[in-house]
Amino acid sequence: MVTMTDSTKVKTPELILYKEWRKYPPKMRERYNVEKIKEFVGLNKEKGITVNAIEGNSYFDRHLISHVLKMLLAKGEVYSHNIDSKTTMYFPNGNVVDSIGETNVEIGGKFYSVYKLKNQFGHYIYIQEKRRTPLESFEVSGGLIIPTESKQGFLRFLEESFKNEHGDK
Repeated sequence: MVTMTDSTKVKTPELILYKEWRKYPPKMRERYNVEKIKEFVGLNKEKGITVNAIEGNSYFDRHLISHVLKMLLAKGEVYSHNIDSKTTMYFPNGNVVDSIGETNVEIGGKFYSVYKLKNQFGHYIYIQEKRRTPLESFEVSGGLIIPTESKQGFLRFLEESFKNEHGDK
């Protein structure tokens, strides 16, 4: 069940009772926190959501929310947009426009997927690093988002970095 608060128009996912949440073992609570904070961001994708809005509509404290959002930013699952020096809006990381390649690519023992993304701020290339779980599935472990118009500059940067690192000219 999704509810909307009257004062802030924040779409809020259904949360278990706080006393039940406190009973969860730490790892289970951590997974729940990530799932629900990610759900807050997804439900509010049109206008975005702030740490304060999540805090005001849940029992999660701002430090926990900030920690989870930083982790989701690092994985490339959300992106942020600074409104001013004190306000940051968070959005789900766009819609996948087209997947480049049908399978995961393994390079040096790591797995990668590349996607084209589109959101209200433009078009992007999303390189997603994944790790294999003990159950033989994949879990996102990191990500890199590059504005599409910066692709050539980024590729030049990589080539120059590689040349300088290995003394190649």
